Amino acid sequence: MSVDGESWPLPRPHLVIGPRNPVGQLGTYPLVESQLDRFGLSTTIGYPDAEVETRLVLHSGGRYALDTLTPVSDPTRWERAIAATATVHVVTAVAEYAVSLVRATRTAGTVRLGASPRAAISLIRSAQATPC
Repeated sequence: MSVDGESWPLPRPHLVIGPRNPVGQLGTYPLVESQLDRFGLSTTIGYPDAEVETRLVLHSGGRYALDTLTPVSDPTRWERAIAATATVHVVTAVAEYAVSLVRATRTAGTVRLGASPRAAISLIRSAQATPC
């Protein structure tokens, strides 16, 4: 990572989470399209069900629960998972299919901005990490 021309090494592995507040963008700023494809995956969490939301309210939004959480993984396990994912062989036909999907987004009349080559790489890497 670099800030004002100065490089800062990130620990390996590292995880970047980019939360968004889509209503009015208060407190967040939308990324330009050329930066959006740096995020390999996107998910929406949504709202909790009524029972969970009641527990959140009763426990100050979970602030105290954070004190009792224990890690479910560690950097060493992440490194092993990353290494294992990289060993999954991708046949040329699958890579060609991923590329054709991504390229189709660039010519689809209903898509404002097509996916970049980085999207094809992310698609394949995600597939490699998906358990069979």
